[in-house]
Amino acid sequence: MAELRIVLLSGPFKVGKSTLTAALSEAFGFRKISSSDYLRTLVPGLDAMDPAQSRLRLQEKGDQLDAETDYRWVVDPVAATAIAQAPQITGWLIDAVRKRRQVDHFRDHFGNAVEHVHLIAPESTLLVRSGLTQEAYETAIAHPNEVSSRALGEIADRVFDTTTQTPQQIASHISSKERAP
Repeated sequence: MAELRIVLLSGPFKVGKSTLTAALSEAFGFRKISSSDYLRTLVPGLDAMDPAQSRLRLQEKGDQLDAETDYRWVVDPVAATAIAQAPQITGWLIDAVRKRRQVDHFRDHFGNAVEHVHLIAPESTLLVRSGLTQEAYETAIAHPNEVSSRALGEIADRVFDTTTQTPQQIASHISSKERAP
């Protein structure tokens, strides 16, 4: 039986986490666990909001759950439940961790099965990818969740620049049996 593997993705918004998730899923069979999808089930009316307001509401709900659960909500009701319901799946992908405590809880719960991958890109690239005005972009990156997510590169097992490698190249590195040193 194959060894359980859980890849945690972190990095700034619009860095390419969703694109990398698709590459890992399509080419290597990783199953995505979406914290955003879980939050969407808890916040009514998101479809009627503009994207910036919707993003803010999801961040607020995540913050509320962080405070209520000591950041465990991504591990316990979301990831652990999904993994327990599909024991035949050995490659899992958490599309966005935003806090160090979340990473710590994943490592405490799943041990060596966890690999934390952080994605980066130049700020100018992220601004263009965001499609926001400079002012709206600066507001978005000043949000505490975004600041926290960007800092997770310091504790990641691997860091990849999404402007120097394609999503397929990064996915290939991640999927290889060779783990980070």
